[in-house]
Amino acid sequence: MFLGATEDAPAIGVQRVPERKETKNRVHVDLEVEDLEAATRWIRGHGGSRVADHRLGDLHWRVMADPEGNEFCVVAQP
Repeated sequence: MFLGATEDAPAIGVQRVPERKETKNRVHVDLEVEDLEAATRWIRGHGGSRVADHRLGDLHWRVMADPEGNEFCVVAQP
């Protein structure tokens, strides 16, 4: 899967590998999104899962996991 670059954001590539995750993530990604619920639906529709929700003042983010359990966050734009 590849998300192309825009004027305001870099391109991101995600690739499957045959090995399973053995330990804690080596890289953690936070993705800022306009619509947290739409992003969650898209991720779940592609095999991901919802792990947890967090809120700190006006900041709201959701921890998600890919099908192998690698965690990343989607952050609602303020």
